Amino acid sequence: MMWSLKDILEVTDGRLIAGEPDTIFTGISTDSRHISKGDLFIALRGSAIGGYDGHAFVEDAISKGAKGGLVMKERLKWSSFCNLQLIAVKDTLVALGDIAAYTRKRYEIPVVGITGSTGKTTVKELCASILSAQGTCLKTERNYNNLIGVPLTLVKLNSIHQFAVVEMGTNSPGEIDRLSSVVRPTVSVMTNINPAHLNGLLNIPGIIREKQAIFANTLAGGAAIINPHLEHMDQVEIPSWLDVITFSTSGKADVTVREVINHGLDGTELSIDLAGKIMRTKVGLPGHHNIKCPGSLCVCRSP
Repeated sequence: MMWSLKDILEVTDGRLIAGEPDTIFTGISTDSRHISKGDLFIALRGSAIGGYDGHAFVEDAISKGAKGGLVMKERLKWSSFCNLQLIAVKDTLVALGDIAAYTRKRYEIPVVGITGSTGKTTVKELCASILSAQGTCLKTERNYNNLIGVPLTLVKLNSIHQFAVVEMGTNSPGEIDRLSSVVRPTVSVMTNINPAHLNGLLNIPGIIREKQAIFANTLAGGAAIINPHLEHMDQVEIPSWLDVITFSTSGKADVTVREVINHGLDGTELSIDLAGKIMRTKVGLPGHHNIKCPGSLCVCRSP
């Protein structure tokens, strides 16, 4: 994926301080320690990256091969960088998300979005593993599921990818709405609703409001995947423009586990009722909690 300076200006509502609009960037980075030649270095504010201020590392990034910097006007003295490509924006974290959203729109591929109180990373890995058997799949690395990690995942999209699986987490209201509006999933999975991150989301109704935003930002004609028999799931609102695919280990659902054979550390064998068709499979992870994960539902709907 490549971005012209002109593209960056347009999608971020930025102002050109120095440089040529026809300049092409071949990568996006927020870490001056890991710069590739041709990158656009985005200087994030200290509060976004654990107290460090990326503006202090613009010169370092340029010296390592970055072709330009995206910065906040009040945090940088321009005199030292007058011969470089520089874009000023109001908020570099917002701009990073805007660049990621622009990148996402350029690729009309199936994208699985995953949220929930627990189990997100496991489900992400299961989904990505299944889809990788069908084609090249981009996935969230580790659990980089926040306002920095999700955009940095999406800017890696390029023409080789046939699928993407993106995990989305939250600590405060509005984060899932922002992240999912950037990701624009075609299939969205909610693993569960539990009392997690209560410092920011306050209570269960707050968690539900936050998590269900993923469905509001799922593309029309896509699918919402949930276990309707889990606690609080009956309160989750799903827009009418989405298909709903349900999974369960006990109650009635589109995908239901019928038989479980536990092999300890060697994993678990399952008999699954897939909309009336019985199939057998194996989850290579130990523990009953892992068979409750909806990762295998990617099989029942080719996104």
